[in-house]
Amino acid sequence: MRRTALPRPTASSEPCRASHRRGAASWLAAFGLGLLLVGCGGSDGGEHVVAAPTHDYGELQREVSRAIESGMQNLQVQGLSIALVDDQSIVWKRGFGMADAEARIPADPDTLYEAGSVSKVFTAAAIMQLTESGRLQLDRPIEEAVPGFRTRARFANAAPITLRNLLTHHSGLPGDLDRDAFAPVPTSLAAQVAWLADEYPAYPPDHIHAYSNVGFTVLGRAVEVASGLEFVAYMEQRVLAPLGMSSSAFHANPRFADRMAKHYGSLLPGDMPPFWLANGVAGGGLRTSVNDLSRFAMAMLNEGKHNGRQLLQPASVREMLRRQNGAVPLDFDFRIGLTWELEQLRGADGRSIQLAYHDGDTVYHHTYLAILPEYGLAVAVMANTESGESLVPRIARETLRRALKAKHGIDLVDPPAPTARPLSDTDPGLLAMAGLYMGDSGVVPIVFSDGSLFFVQDAETLIPLAPHEGGLFKLATDDKERWFSFQQIGGHDLILEHNGYGRYLLGERIRPYTIADNWRQRLGVYVPTDGQSREIVERIELKEFGGFLAIDPRIPMESGLSTTFLVRPESDDLAAIAGLGRHFNEILRFGRDERGEYVIYNGVRLRRAS
Repeated sequence: MRRTALPRPTASSEPCRASHRRGAASWLAAFGLGLLLVGCGGSDGGEHVVAAPTHDYGELQREVSRAIESGMQNLQVQGLSIALVDDQSIVWKRGFGMADAEARIPADPDTLYEAGSVSKVFTAAAIMQLTESGRLQLDRPIEEAVPGFRTRARFANAAPITLRNLLTHHSGLPGDLDRDAFAPVPTSLAAQVAWLADEYPAYPPDHIHAYSNVGFTVLGRAVEVASGLEFVAYMEQRVLAPLGMSSSAFHANPRFADRMAKHYGSLLPGDMPPFWLANGVAGGGLRTSVNDLSRFAMAMLNEGKHNGRQLLQPASVREMLRRQNGAVPLDFDFRIGLTWELEQLRGADGRSIQLAYHDGDTVYHHTYLAILPEYGLAVAVMANTESGESLVPRIARETLRRALKAKHGIDLVDPPAPTARPLSDTDPGLLAMAGLYMGDSGVVPIVFSDGSLFFVQDAETLIPLAPHEGGLFKLATDDKERWFSFQQIGGHDLILEHNGYGRYLLGERIRPYTIADNWRQRLGVYVPTDGQSREIVERIELKEFGGFLAIDPRIPMESGLSTTFLVRPESDDLAAIAGLGRHFNEILRFGRDERGEYVIYNGVRLRRAS
């Protein structure tokens, strides 16, 4: 449950979803599905084949092992565990490297890791259980499930938020509230829900997919109210125990301390909030192993049943894996079920193959759980090192690709890239497309010069966007071609990327405005005040950037990176982070009291220092 739950750059066969904590140059990065299969030495936790596989996975084991060892060496990943499921059997599980390098404890399939946002699919299962029993209803207002829930009013005539909205990240709630992260005790789910009364929504419900850890805090509270149990107790008694996940917990269980993988990364121990996972328990509090994750995957492959226990009804499983957002225009071709993200892979014979997956990150630990429901395959991969963030999903997807071939003889292929004929005539409308775009990759300048559009890389290099038929523009680098279009939808000026899997939002053009004097007077640095408990957000600078207001928040949990976000004033005291998607359109609230000027950002109050 990384604080930003960063959408990471994905393989060329996946939708492009680059992290907003990376610079605009990441738009040009190439991410291939295949891995360099270069062998290297290294310790491992031994190879385990639990069930005699019906199919020959020997080559898969050899090649994936080599890829893991090579990737771990290249990225300096200390420990990694993997499990492959074929129907109701684990056909391969293995640990690589060290769970604790200093103590020389190898990683193995029972090593426990922080699962991060993979916790969310378990919380979704709990919601579906309570829906089956009639204690919750997916499409009723959330106030019925969580009495007292409310936010500040922002959007006139907005529909009520529902459990379905929350499960699909379409509630419009902010992505994170960082308030009291360094408090001496955890904050209850009820107290965190009460905080929302002082917060503004980012969007009306069903406007756009905007990933929200806050939304899962509300879902966790719904579980508590409906069941009469504390969230951790419900999850461990009603979800984990029936699956036989006896080594897993939604809290830091001291019984499992000797099996917990150590953390490896650049973040100083003092910069890690002590109760971060406890506060975000419903969205990221699970500690588990690939062995235990496999049990949940088996239930999802078997209509909700595992080892004779019916965790979920078949109809609930089908609903969780059904696309929920087909009627949301701003989602374009992004697909999500009830919490599970969905992707349509392509077989060499032209068939469409649904992949359901979720990933999770907790700064140091990384997890990827994926299933191919129609083909009876699943994989879980976990690692304990910050630098393993890109390796874990690549290994998981490569393993499933090879398993699909071994079990069903199906090769996965990339769908054909867009093609279009170039246009020679200059379009006078190109000028209107130039400007600053704000998206997951940060501020992206598109400039118009000599009758053409250019992408600005590294603030100085101009890369042409060549116009083609059908409104497409091609950006060509030495090793890759990428296709874009500019569209206006619902009053938003957007840049989209097109690939064989569809269209994906990259950014919104921020329309110019005049900075009013009262906003210029607020320019400066804002920090937590003396006597205030430490916060995740260390400082914010409000500045002018290219004729716009902008903020640079500094967050040590994200390696101290400072990224510029354009902001757009909405009133004398409110400004929204410009752009569309997660963390965008969220409100910054400025004010003044007897102690001076302040800003509230992600629930954290900071005061002006300069």
